[in-house]
Amino acid sequence: MILDSWQLQQCRIHGQLFCIPLEKGKNPKQFVETYMHSDIAVHMDNDCDSMHIMGQYYLFECISDDYGLEDFSSDYDFSEELFWMGYLYRFWHFYTGESSVAIYKQANYEDMLDYYLGYHTLSPQMAVDRIKEANEMNASNKE
Repeated sequence: MILDSWQLQQCRIHGQLFCIPLEKGKNPKQFVETYMHSDIAVHMDNDCDSMHIMGQYYLFECISDDYGLEDFSSDYDFSEELFWMGYLYRFWHFYTGESSVAIYKQANYEDMLDYYLGYHTLSPQMAVDRIKEANEMNASNKE
């Protein structure tokens, strides 16, 4: 699947958005969980919504102000993992049409950190396909 320039820009904005909590000293896990279940994510899932013109810092502040984010510090800089996570979540929406909530149910914060090492060098489409395949295999193994 080839995204148009607007969709690619949205993927990059989401990648940058997911890095802001580290920059601001806020809990990235709490941010990602909150964002993916927020009204803002619902607006961002609607391609014709005016929320798309808001910058990533504005979106971060909306989540931070509305939900309050815990302080966080880490000696390890995992901004690359967070960028990939934000980029892939938005790509996933464009690729499948699934909502942010539905996507997060399939691959939560911890899952995405686990997937990063093996999947970040794949194309976004292949990464999404592999995650969905892994979920299907896990579901069939539970039966």
